[in-house]
Amino acid sequence: MIWIDEASFLKITKIRWITYYNARLGNNNIGGTELPPIKGDRHNGGVKMALDDVIHFLADYNDAAEAIISHIRKVNSAIQ
Repeated sequence: MIWIDEASFLKITKIRWITYYNARLGNNNIGGTELPPIKGDRHNGGVKMALDDVIHFLADYNDAAEAIISHIRKVNSAIQ
């Protein structure tokens, strides 16, 4: 299994640290998409995630973002 750390996850997803951290403290999802499970401890060497889980998160997150954008476009065109 291939593991990546949180910093790499944030670079890959282009999610800001504060958004990510608040999601971890809250309901563990961003934009309706559940964050990948973590392994490890922030205080003892850091947290890591399985690359497969990160890839699934990205696919689901991108699908959710596209659905939101599509909905906004429909609403805007109905208003005009």
